[in-house]
Amino acid sequence: MVVPRNATVFSCSWCGATLHAQEGVPLHYLEEIPRFSNDGARELALAWLAGPTFAADVAGRSTVYVGPAESVAFLRVRRRDKDVVMPLDPVSAPEMVRLSSVPADMRSTAETDPIPNWVDASLVRDALHPLAADAGVHDILIEKRLYYPLQYSYRGNQYSGVIPAAGGSPLSNRRPVRREIVGERVIAAGVVALLFSEALFVPGLALKLTAIVVTGAGLFPLVMFLVRRYG
Repeated sequence: MVVPRNATVFSCSWCGATLHAQEGVPLHYLEEIPRFSNDGARELALAWLAGPTFAADVAGRSTVYVGPAESVAFLRVRRRDKDVVMPLDPVSAPEMVRLSSVPADMRSTAETDPIPNWVDASLVRDALHPLAADAGVHDILIEKRLYYPLQYSYRGNQYSGVIPAAGGSPLSNRRPVRREIVGERVIAAGVVALLFSEALFVPGLALKLTAIVVTGAGLFPLVMFLVRRYG
């Protein structure tokens, strides 16, 4: 945006907002520095599949594909109370939104265009327009985050996810069920049956609620201990 010479108040030719030249909000373009290559992402995926989250045979029986690095853009609005983050690309997988919360090494880009070509211009306009009158905003960041697409199969089912280029566990909303989940279901069914019997046989609404809360609070640490130790 070009500010008229010697002007203190002017109208934006883009959105029509009235602006004060001395009250601009800094706009920063940042890009992520990946911490590992495609091979490193594949090793991370295999270690993740061999971890305690999955059944013991998932890593050995899965066909794993890790694609080349891709990017997704986020708008991060720094506010006095709380940051607001939103994607600036159409996001096809829910787990991709969580990329913005992964700690990453970022560096400034040399962008000179108001909107770089790796950002959806219409989404930027829709996001920036209401910020013109928001006095709580003190910085606006446009971030280019990197990830490796992950696909793997197990027992005839296909699964997908993303591997953050910043490291950490892969992000995947749908995963193979652990074998131990059967034991967890038995424990959960027993807890539900106990709470239901209390609600059925304890007289009075207040006593029912008190009994359920006390029983639930007492059983929770025991159940978590059993799940962690025995599955």
